[in-house]
Amino acid sequence: MQSSQTRKPSCLPNCPFTESAPPRHFRSGEPSTASALHEDLRRRSYACGFTGRIGLVLVLSVVGTSLGSAQQQLAEPFTPSARWSHYIHRTYGPVRLGVLAADTAIDHALREPACWDSAAGSYGRRYARAFERRAIRNTAELATGLLTGEDLRYHASRSPLIQGRVWSALRASVTAQMPNGTKRPAYTRFFASALANVSTAHWTRQPIQPRWLLQSLAWSSLDQVQTNLLDEFSPDLRRIGVRIWKRVRPH
Repeated sequence: MQSSQTRKPSCLPNCPFTESAPPRHFRSGEPSTASALHEDLRRRSYACGFTGRIGLVLVLSVVGTSLGSAQQQLAEPFTPSARWSHYIHRTYGPVRLGVLAADTAIDHALREPACWDSAAGSYGRRYARAFERRAIRNTAELATGLLTGEDLRYHASRSPLIQGRVWSALRASVTAQMPNGTKRPAYTRFFASALANVSTAHWTRQPIQPRWLLQSLAWSSLDQVQTNLLDEFSPDLRRIGVRIWKRVRPH
């Protein structure tokens, strides 16, 4: 018989590693209710997390760090060497790792995933899961992009209108640019996101099911929209941050 000191009860049936959550006993039919509640909390967490990430960009802008620093005017061809440099920057760049740590802190504060508690060890698990997912996705995009020729880099909008720039960020989340300049659905991104989600499902003991996979792809697309919006508007946020800093800094 296992001692109570070594047991780690989980707050959701399929999610391991919860250290402080009390055990729960579900009646018949209750898991679906718990799943719906978890999905509602996830939507709320996404909204709060997006606001927090906007604030994070503004703070970084004030201290002179721009998340759009690697964004280039993409007139040059996306050669294999350029793809490799882009991959290294996106996956292992110090700024990107720092932003991932701050991003994970937001998820940690919002208890996402909800089956992990707020202890320091749970933050480490959330960060490791997020980094593993990023590494798998970016590596798959690198390898598949070399085969398909798709360019998934974000192209800054030339529109003077805010709605035009927002639409550009939305459209770019699901499309890719080909070497001849045409657009097509971002098959490379879809494949890489699916592979990353399936490969990291073991962290929460998530069963691999078609409905879950489609939902995870939808969430991945929303995450990409968020990234594109930050890339599009980070120069503006940086200018606002610099102005605020000049006004509030001691003279």
